[in-house]
Amino acid sequence: MKTRTWYLWLVPGLAPLLLRPTWSAWLGSVLLSAIFQVALAATVLWPELLPPDARNALWVVFFGGWIAGLLLSWRFVRKEEQLASEREVDDTYPQALHAYLRGDRALAESLLRNRLRRDPQDVEAALLLASVWRRQGRLTAARSLLSKLRKVERAAPWLFEIERELEILDRLVVAKDDEEQHITSEAAENLPASAAHPTRPSPGPPAVAQPPAAKAA
Repeated sequence: MKTRTWYLWLVPGLAPLLLRPTWSAWLGSVLLSAIFQVALAATVLWPELLPPDARNALWVVFFGGWIAGLLLSWRFVRKEEQLASEREVDDTYPQALHAYLRGDRALAESLLRNRLRRDPQDVEAALLLASVWRRQGRLTAARSLLSKLRKVERAAPWLFEIERELEILDRLVVAKDDEEQHITSEAAENLPASAAHPTRPSPGPPAVAQPPAAKAA
């Protein structure tokens, strides 16, 4: 997705929000809008609300934040477009997805690992890799990956999928623990009585004390 419409840049943070929503872009837009509203109200509607120095300070902060927001938005969009072009040139995600669907999990894991080395915050690749590990029974590794992934800012649109996958992993871990306990209890019940309660060897007859030899006369 390429953002070229000029009026989107009038509101700092709007272009990043439309391209890929992030918490920082959302908070920046809300904060700048709040400063603008207060400064406008104190200048037009209620001039007596704030002293002139405070009003001027608000406008300075607003215009400074507006210029900084424009620069940050421009850098963000440029970086995203560069990453998108790189993915288009060497996009291994469809190959990894196809390998995963046909059951070739080793190839899918290799492709996804290489993709995550280039872009550690690739949410789609990390989600698919967690699914691969879940199918392989590597539940701890899959849960660790998803726990780190949900802290990534770019993962905000996929939080529902991440939480759902974590719930599946939790159920699998509980089922695996129950199965291991069941197998252990069955093994203990099937032990023979001699193995479960080994018998001690019965002691022999008590030794009889020999009389002392008669002294020679």
